[in-house]
Amino acid sequence: MPSVDLLLHDVTPRTREILRTQCRQDRFQPGEDLLAWGIAPDRLHRIVEGRAKIWRPGADGGSVLLFFLHPGDTAGLVPICRNRTAVANVTAGDAVVTASWPTATILALLRDDRQMAANALAIVSRLVELLALRIEDLTSGRADQQLARALLRLAGEDGEWGDSHEATVAVTRQDLADMTRSTLHTASRTLSAWEGRRLVRSSRGRVTITDPAALAAIAGLAA
Repeated sequence: MPSVDLLLHDVTPRTREILRTQCRQDRFQPGEDLLAWGIAPDRLHRIVEGRAKIWRPGADGGSVLLFFLHPGDTAGLVPICRNRTAVANVTAGDAVVTASWPTATILALLRDDRQMAANALAIVSRLVELLALRIEDLTSGRADQQLARALLRLAGEDGEWGDSHEATVAVTRQDLADMTRSTLHTASRTLSAWEGRRLVRSSRGRVTITDPAALAAIAGLAA
């Protein structure tokens, strides 16, 4: 996701003071929505602690997990900038703490502070790039290729890399199924097969990539 604190990079002292005085701390329990599909956000949230999911309901009654949001990322910037309702849900994955500001305050600052407006444009542009990559992941390749790509992208975004070139990702099997529009059974079966080949290790809510090169080959990303 976009880099931490990009929205506030080089904004004016006046902007910082307004954000400081109008900031509110909000807390969300796992499964609670920060932003709901079809509803115009009344606040911009900047994640301080925890992790949230951006997802959309699928036509088949399931869901499509698009991205994870981490500390420093914002939720609600796109619909606020466009003065529209949200086109996706943002839901707390774990306990989440945010700093938040009223929509009207953010819109006024975007009009008055050119640097903040440029920062917002950079964030939105990066989201478009990430969405294009996610569409490619979702529409090309076999189920195992899509799953491998999803794991490698998560490792690149927020993985814990060890000295042995292993990467551990905090993700559930259901999350991986939602990221690839597959079923929990398919995701579990694929991970179990990879564990048998010693490509990954999995535990509750975590997957460790033990052979990134082999997984990249499965994903079709190897040189």
